[in-house]
Parts: sequence; C-alpha cells; structure tokens
Amino acid sequence: MTIDVTKMNGPALIKAYNEAAAAQNKPLVKRFGDMAAAMKRTAAILGPKVKTPKAAAAPKKTKAAAAPKKTKAVAKPKAKKSSDDSIVRGGTKRDKLFNYMNKHVGEFLPISKLMQATYGESHKGLKGPLMMVMKGLRGVIATNRMGLKIEKQRKDKENHFGLISTKK
Repeated sequence: MTIDVTKMNGPALIKAYNEAAAAQNKPLVKRFGDMAAAMKRTAAILGPKVKTPKAAAAPKKTKAAAAPKKTKAVAKPKAKKSSDDSIVRGGTKRDKLFNYMNKHVGEFLPISKLMQATYGESHKGLKGPLMMVMKGLRGVIATNRMGLKIEKQRKDKENHFGLISTKK
C-alpha cells in the first residue's frame, strides 16, 4: 500500500506526519510552513511507501517569487568637509557656526554676526533656527569633552554668545 502525499490536504499531512513521528519518538508538529515543506517532510518520515511525484514537491512560482529580490541600499557615512578635521560634520550650519565661533574663542559675538556667518543673512526670523543649531553645537561640545563651552551675555540690547575655553 502506497500513500500519495500529493493528494493530501494540510490537516491530513499533519496527521500522517504526527502518527509516524510518534511511532519513531520524534517531535510532533502543529503546522507546516507551506504545502511543499509539508509534503517533503511527511514523505521523508513515512519512508519508501510514499508516492511523491517530482513536479508536485516543487512549490508553484508566483510573480513575486519570479521577480529578483531587491537589496537595500546601504548608506555611506557622510564625509567631513571641514578643513580642521573637527568633530562637526562639514558643510552643515552647525559646522559654519562652530568654525566662526572657533576663530573668535574667548570673544562674545552679537547674534546678528552669528546669523550672518551661519545663514549668510541676518534678520529676526533666523533667531529661532540659530538657537536650535547652537543647542546642537552645545551637545556636540559636551559629548566630545572639548574643553569649551558656549556662554551668553546681554550687551547693547542684543544677545552675545561666546565660545569660552574651560581649560586652565
């Protein structure tokens, strides 16, 4: 008597597999990943008394399976463009602000000059964005323990910021 696994449905394959697995003291299964795996594993555990045509064991190819798999693009690390190999990524607003303030360490610079150096223009609408850039720069300085800090002073009705060295 031969068993044709190609004519069996999922529950029948599980039942046949589990009966044979229990007789051989092998672990039982609750489900198979797909029909091809179910037929293949059931045929392997039942032994030579199984009828398995080669064409039936192969899974059907769908359009999705036939299409080549796309590989994910790997992001390249962004290169530093600053001339002094600073810790700030080159070409960014933070880099422009850091380079300008680094040229004037110990000096308090008016916010209008910092806007001009960072954005190329100075007006009231750039104050908020400049403060965000400066907040990020403070974080980078603190993270890298550079021995610098940004301090704020109020002079002539305008805020002045300075990059001050904490090293003695």
